[in-house]
Amino acid sequence: MKNESDSFNQNILMEIKLAVNNIFDQLRFVLEQINDEQYRTPSVALSGSTIGQHIRHSLEFFSCLYQSQETGLVNYDNRKREVILEESRSFAIESLSSLLTQIKEMDVQRELILELSYGTSTSDPISVSSNYNRELVYNIEHAIHHMALIKIGLRELTPDLCTPPGFGVANSTTRFNEEKQRA
Repeated sequence: MKNESDSFNQNILMEIKLAVNNIFDQLRFVLEQINDEQYRTPSVALSGSTIGQHIRHSLEFFSCLYQSQETGLVNYDNRKREVILEESRSFAIESLSSLLTQIKEMDVQRELILELSYGTSTSDPISVSSNYNRELVYNIEHAIHHMALIKIGLRELTPDLCTPPGFGVANSTTRFNEEKQRA
């Protein structure tokens, strides 16, 4: 029975890491299609934020999770903000590669504590039990959400750019649309 469970868990882990790889490939593709000016230009459709800011924000969550392995505690609110990620498209591309390597090495079955604060004051954060697997899934969904916003900004800044199929679309939405078309 244990071998079946281990095999099942390994399949889940492979699927999650494959999803991260696909997201990073899509982001890399887009980053290679735009220029530095488009990367740093504020978008009216994005309330003045830039493609680079959304890329930075998304990648920092993955980085924050990876860095939490030493302590077993992750707090996305307290992540290190790397402004160079939003200013340098080439640095963002390099970061995708190094983050992917780090994520592949992570022991995602370990337990961890997620610290967060929903208040706007400086109240103490609350702690929630989680694990790296669950947080990696959260990071995937979070990145997809920001990719949808990036796509909106790209349509404004570079309307001729074609994004990869499924860019910024949840997998469940893609499956639903495919089933609807088959019916």
